[in-house]
Amino acid sequence: IMRRSYAHTLVVCLAIAAALWTQTATAAMVSRRVRSVVSECDEAKPLKLWVFFNSKYDTAENERHSKRALQEIVSGSLHEKAIQRRLKMERAIGSTVFSEADLPVSTSFVSSLQDLSQDIKIRTKSKWLNAVSIQIPGCAENLFHQISQLPFVESIEVVSSGKRAVPTSIPVDGARSE
Repeated sequence: IMRRSYAHTLVVCLAIAAALWTQTATAAMVSRRVRSVVSECDEAKPLKLWVFFNSKYDTAENERHSKRALQEIVSGSLHEKAIQRRLKMERAIGSTVFSEADLPVSTSFVSSLQDLSQDIKIRTKSKWLNAVSIQIPGCAENLFHQISQLPFVESIEVVSSGKRAVPTSIPVDGARSE
C-alpha cells in the first residue's frame, strides 16, 4: 500500500510539472515589473513595451534563408563600407561573418502584432535585439495578454525611461566649485 501511494503521488507530481512546463513554454516570459505596470490601469498613460521575439523568422521564411540569401538580405541593409569590411574579415578568418543577428525583424511577426488591434502602435524595431517597441493603451490588460500568448513572442519588458542629471554648477575659467 505504501509503495502504491508513493508511486501515485510521484505520477501526479510529474503530471503537474509537465502541465506547468507546457504552459510556460507557450506563454511569453513576463516579469513582475511588467505585470505590475500593466495592472496599474491609467487611461491617460499609454504603456510602452519591448516585445522580444524567439526567432528571426517564421518557418515559411526559414526555408528561404540559406547562407547566400542571408548575405544578400544583409547586403541590402548594410552600408557598402560595412559590407566590404566584413567580406575582408571573412577572407581572413575563413568563415562567414554574416549572421542571423544581421537580419531585420520578421515582417510577419510585426504584422501579426498589428493585426491584434488598431491600438498597437509600433514605436521602433531593433534587429540587434530582435524586438519591437510598442505602445498600447494604459488599460489594455486583455490586449497585453493576447500579445504574451503569441507563439513567436519570447518575452515582454517595460521600456525604461530615465532623466539626465543636469549639473548644478559648472566651473568657469579655473574657478573651483565647492
